[in-house]
Amino acid sequence: MFQMTLSVLCEKEGIEMMKMIAVIAWLRHQTTAYDSMQIPRIKGKRREVRRMLAQRSQELLNRYRRGDVVGDKCLLKKALAESYSEIAGTA
Repeated sequence: MFQMTLSVLCEKEGIEMMKMIAVIAWLRHQTTAYDSMQIPRIKGKRREVRRMLAQRSQELLNRYRRGDVVGDKCLLKKALAESYSEIAGTA
């Protein structure tokens, strides 16, 4: 019983982790110029840039979670509005 519960818990945590990673990746592409960045071909440099951008994305998400006021220039707010209009077909 414990083994089954533990595996279900690990699977659920794994899914939650994958969701978080997907959100951070989406934020990186939607709220930064990551796709057009000229990152030097130095071992580990791309990973370093992704890690820095992920940290900034986490900070931005934390502002939303705390209920902080975000301005109209917020890149996440703009990206969400654009994504919503694409889904709703109003773009």
